[in-house]
Amino acid sequence: MDQPIPKTNLYQVGGDHYRAEYQHWDFAEDIGLGYLEGVLTKYVIRWQRKGGVEDLKKAVHYTEKLIELAKQGRENRAYETDGPMTIDNPTSKTDLTNKVCDQAGCGEREREILYRTVFWQTISELERIKSQIEDLIWINEGHPEIQDREGQDEDQSR
Repeated sequence: MDQPIPKTNLYQVGGDHYRAEYQHWDFAEDIGLGYLEGVLTKYVIRWQRKGGVEDLKKAVHYTEKLIELAKQGRENRAYETDGPMTIDNPTSKTDLTNKVCDQAGCGEREREILYRTVFWQTISELERIKSQIEDLIWINEGHPEIQDREGQDEDQSR
């Protein structure tokens, strides 16, 4: 049974870049994202409709903070197996990530960054997220398309 659209989702203060039935704040709350992961994903979802490359640079900054904290022992507070969220709402984190991406019009690169952010467990996974966001910045600043850099070190990437 579909839930009614929350009243606060029917209007927006300061723009219209979050016009969707299922919005980023619903996603962040439903899956229990930590603050830094929530802000990082917000910027990745909205960058094409609001802040452009500057939003991507903000997402990199939040990723750098996550990396610093992970090096001090901080873990992904939202990470768990991709099982049911609750007995009453058996929607998985993967399903909710797909839902927010579909409604926000995310591209495949943005969708992958969101998946990685929801499920990260290691510093190397956070570094991969940072690299993927930097690739989006590079491409959107007029540079040629970047091949997938999985497994390459930073010196070979550009």
